[in-house]
Amino acid sequence: MDSGYAIDSFLRQVDRFSQVVFVDRDRIHRLFGEEVVETLEKLETFANRKQICNDCGGLCCRDVGCELYAPQFTTCPVHQIRPIVCRFHFCHRFDVLDKPAVIELRDIFLGCYMALDNWGHDNLRALDIPPLAGIIPEFAHLVAPWMEKVRAGQADAKTVAGRIYTEAGRILAPDASTRPATGITIAPRWEPKAGAEMG
Repeated sequence: MDSGYAIDSFLRQVDRFSQVVFVDRDRIHRLFGEEVVETLEKLETFANRKQICNDCGGLCCRDVGCELYAPQFTTCPVHQIRPIVCRFHFCHRFDVLDKPAVIELRDIFLGCYMALDNWGHDNLRALDIPPLAGIIPEFAHLVAPWMEKVRAGQADAKTVAGRIYTEAGRILAPDASTRPATGITIAPRWEPKAGAEMG
């Protein structure tokens, strides 16, 4: 894997999106290239086969302070569009499959993250999440009471996970196509869908 190419590609592409908080496979491909996508998919296939993430009890999610973690969920409610840091983090349990690839992915993430100090692009702030409240506070505020109800056993986890995914998908949706690079990003303000509140 060419980590220099992946970092350079990310830095060249990141301003073409209105946001990179939630990212799908296509966006990861456009940001980092095919080699990174193939490596991520290989590690995820391994994780699914060995039930690594499902069996860990949310250690990584809790360590980063993710507002979307609840032990009641069978998987992350935004797994298909989870943030970049979540996609690039693989704990020591992945080392048996391909430790050099795990290290390269960490290096790529850190190389992109370090650009925060040198290039104040708003989209780079998305690398510093979770927690989500720092970059999409409206979303975090909307889902907080839902999460409280799930954790307290007062709401169905599957229903809440679906609502969270729908709202996160609405944040991802405006970038259905890549816009030309400008060096300036004007992110549309995301507003919760009317009626999205959960009583």
